[in-house]
Amino acid sequence: MVSELGATLWMNFGQNITVTPEFYETPHSEAEVLALLRRHRGREIRAVASRHAWSRVAVAHGVMVDVGRINSVEIQEAGTEPTAIVGAGCQIKRLVAELGRAGWTTPSIGLITEQTIAGATSTATHGSGRHCLSNYIRAMRVATYDEGGKPVIREITGGAELEAARCALGQMGIVTSITISIRRQFAVEEHFSRMASLDAVLAAEAEYPLQQFFFLPWDWGFFGQHRRESTAPRSFTAGLYRWFWSLGMDRGLHWIVILLSRWLPDRCTPLFFRWGLPLLVPRGWRVVDRSDKQLTMGHHLYRHIETEMFVTRSQLEPMLKFCRWLLEWSAGQHETLPPEWDAAINASGQQSEIEALRGQYRHHYPICVRKILPDQGLITMSSGGSEAWYSVSFISYARPADRAGFFRFSDVLIHLSGILFNARPHWGKYTPLPPPNVETLYPQLPEFRRVRDQIDPTGAFRAPWL
Repeated sequence: MVSELGATLWMNFGQNITVTPEFYETPHSEAEVLALLRRHRGREIRAVASRHAWSRVAVAHGVMVDVGRINSVEIQEAGTEPTAIVGAGCQIKRLVAELGRAGWTTPSIGLITEQTIAGATSTATHGSGRHCLSNYIRAMRVATYDEGGKPVIREITGGAELEAARCALGQMGIVTSITISIRRQFAVEEHFSRMASLDAVLAAEAEYPLQQFFFLPWDWGFFGQHRRESTAPRSFTAGLYRWFWSLGMDRGLHWIVILLSRWLPDRCTPLFFRWGLPLLVPRGWRVVDRSDKQLTMGHHLYRHIETEMFVTRSQLEPMLKFCRWLLEWSAGQHETLPPEWDAAINASGQQSEIEALRGQYRHHYPICVRKILPDQGLITMSSGGSEAWYSVSFISYARPADRAGFFRFSDVLIHLSGILFNARPHWGKYTPLPPPNVETLYPQLPEFRRVRDQIDPTGAFRAPWL
């Protein structure tokens, strides 16, 4: 299906990006993808997925290709490693359901399951305690052009090509299918605890390798959401726990957050985080349930915007200390720069932006921190080195028209944490493209560009910002 010229206004989930492409295509098969490439030879072409990106990674003014109708799932149990061949437009929730019916699941899963498999892997979506989902890709089929401009399907099965394709940001062509490792369905035990220090939180990883934790603004304490695999049967109270999460956390907590962010941002927000939120979180309630139930949340239920930064473990403590200072500065609580970062900040060229931020933003959501093992991808946010990476996530539920403070905060955070801690912004969350000092942050970027240009020699899918 082809839209009329300029007839489709494309808007992402966060409503921070809109674009009207010349053509909006919705192919049903790989053959239709090749056909549309023949029709649009010479135009700018980009694939779009479920619109759950807040960056401009999928924006195209020429041809947008929505692969949501290419969504088959084929389980391959033979051989040394079980896999699933998944249509690019298959949403994670459908993939998990199809695998679950046969007793399988994915090795890693993100907080939300609305994303398509191609969109999630193209921006290196991750869970907590394991590699990002892209790391488990074993092969990929991509529609692109050959050097003569003829549409072709390239099968990518290994080497530098696969490492580039695991997080290609749509720049290597239109993904039509992905072969990904699967594993037998497993159970996860979970419980919460209040923790006084980051050291205590990180020490708990030895016993709970799948945990994520929350750094509470205005209280500055921690809640650990401790998780580990379990062979125990499903808990008797698992159903009640699911209802508690659905009504109390995925909905009730977010109603409070929306109220705070839109009508009571100043005095009430710190009071809620210091006294209210700790009363809402059940501590010591240990529940065992299926992995995809325990490891996902309902963040997609209410419109929001998000900035997410990635740092190595050795940089996590100073990063969180800096984030606390920056949030307090944004709320007008400081008058001077912190001495330990004063020189670097003054050399950053961000002085005017920092001054403009002071007193302009009050953060109103728990800061989620998740551990990701180093990945075998050229430009995944958690690629390279031997240290584990940690994502630090900032979410705003302000109305789309009232996000100026959040944007100012995020811009300063992205620039300064990149300089101070080599922090990498999530490609799919709110971020300037390219990120500041991208060449320093991604030492394998030249190799990615080389492979990209080899797979897409005509440059049809190339984004100018990379």
